[in-house]
Amino acid sequence: MCHAVKRLFCGTGVHPTVHELDLDPRGRELERVMARLVGYGNELRECPRELLAVLREARCNSVRLRALQQREKAALVVEIERRFKVFDDLIQRRVVW
Repeated sequence: MCHAVKRLFCGTGVHPTVHELDLDPRGRELERVMARLVGYGNELRECPRELLAVLREARCNSVRLRALQQREKAALVVEIERRFKVFDDLIQRRVVW
């Protein structure tokens, strides 16, 4: 889950500092403390459905944002191509004269 959220943020240009508790020697202890702070008691439970819904929506929005960015880039490439064609046509006309 951590990797998916990190990829989601990095895909939008945000590069957060992520501490992966699975790789930390005291990760299990930190996980228990955070679970108590969030209100899950002493035992860790599965991720709440609301959080999964939020993550799913964030992922969809990320995909939409990437698609929009790709369309903008494609439109820019087409515009540059058009300008080069006009410029090339002007050069060809000048050569003919």
